[in-house]
Amino acid sequence: MGKQENIVVHFLSRDDRFADLFNAVCFNGEQVIDEKALRPWNETYRTVVKDRTGMDVIRRERDISRVVTFGDTKLLLMVCCVEHQEHINYCMPFRSMMYDCLEYSDQVSRVQYQHTQRKDLSGDAYLGRFAKEDKLIPVITLIFYTGDDKWDAGRCLWDMLDIGFPDLVRPYIGNWPLNLVEFQNMGDTEGYRSDLKLVLDILKHRDSKDDLWNFINQNVQYRNLEADTYMMISKFMKMDLIVDSENYENEEGGIDMCKAVQEIFEEGQMNGRIAGREEGREEGIRLAKRIFERRSAGEDIEEIAKEEGLDIEYVRSILL
Repeated sequence: MGKQENIVVHFLSRDDRFADLFNAVCFNGEQVIDEKALRPWNETYRTVVKDRTGMDVIRRERDISRVVTFGDTKLLLMVCCVEHQEHINYCMPFRSMMYDCLEYSDQVSRVQYQHTQRKDLSGDAYLGRFAKEDKLIPVITLIFYTGDDKWDAGRCLWDMLDIGFPDLVRPYIGNWPLNLVEFQNMGDTEGYRSDLKLVLDILKHRDSKDDLWNFINQNVQYRNLEADTYMMISKFMKMDLIVDSENYENEEGGIDMCKAVQEIFEEGQMNGRIAGREEGREEGIRLAKRIFERRSAGEDIEEIAKEEGLDIEYVRSILL
């Protein structure tokens, strides 16, 4: 897991932010999910697949996974998951579908195991070890995309298919939506209640020094940030040099982002960051192109990663 992913996953793992994200994105700001109703859930899924060569185990890990419970009971209402994506992945609709299907597969396996232990089924239900009354818990997965480039990959499984079939066939071909959250282009943030709103709001002012300065001075919340909120803002505002939060602590123990931004302005660093954003984006495109060309030429992933000075998992994420 890279540094940026560590920051994002750590930030969103807190229950109030996690619930806030789902309430704002999925329920238009209505407080459907209470942070107190969230419980940790299985973030590693394994399923056995059998083919002609034998059996194999598929293993996948979620970035963040929570189950929503009902009141003080143990009744489970839904499983909510977040997958962080730093780079565009043209296979993401399929990957999202696979993650959800593995969760459903895990749920089915649990039900089947319980029936096997109890030996309480007969007839058709016995064959599938799944009774008519058995139900699965709904799964919602949000893809939290934090890259600079606009997402131009598919937003559903159909976008990955070669749609060359007649319209009459279309109803018989299953689709799977991609619940995409484009972090750097969120638009209206009125539905947010946690300090995730502070991160999203300040991003709208990242391309203008004067605009940023006016905004941050008009909103006193930025004078007393929690450390991980400060790190999120620093990372996505391209202010990596101010990540040492100890220099900007206030009397209450929070972080004063206004003081940090003022120091950057005085050092004349912000204009360079804004001007260099486009250059960094172009370099990322050139890097991805080189990786694809080297892979097409027959080089293995480990060799490409070594030659380019990159993490192997990062190279894999580009090629997927």
